[in-house]
Amino acid sequence: MKTMTVKTQQQLNQVLAEEAFITIILDGDEFSIPDQKLLTGFTFIGKTPTTLLKLVGAPGYSFCKKSKGDVHDINQLAPLGGIAAVKDVYITSESTLELAFQNREEYRNWGSATIDRNKINIVFIDETMDYLIEQGKDKSPAERFVDDLFEDFIDSVFKI
Repeated sequence: MKTMTVKTQQQLNQVLAEEAFITIILDGDEFSIPDQKLLTGFTFIGKTPTTLLKLVGAPGYSFCKKSKGDVHDINQLAPLGGIAAVKDVYITSESTLELAFQNREEYRNWGSATIDRNKINIVFIDETMDYLIEQGKDKSPAERFVDDLFEDFIDSVFKI
């Protein structure tokens, strides 16, 4: 696999726009992924484990199992192979972000990165889909809708 070193955000932006399926060494203190549409099989490696990599999401539907109903317009990034692996970086976001992986195997490729769990919520699409299928076995769509509506009402009335 081809490897390139970038020292500035401008260099990273250029590599993301022109290259695919390469390893990028982040030889600087702070970088951000400006647009997830640019992601095509990259591996990011920081110069140190404190190299900051800010993720920027896009509006989308939540894949979180705990979401009620069709939660949308959340800040989300679903790498889905666009980022093959991340090593020796500290991953954060300027605003709360849902980072959606297809499964835990995809997430393991990010294992040597530190993720700011105050800003980033990790979810697994396969597990959420399995959960939703399991939850829907004993109720009709109308019953699930009424249950979700009731839960939302109770949550709004009895906020702690």
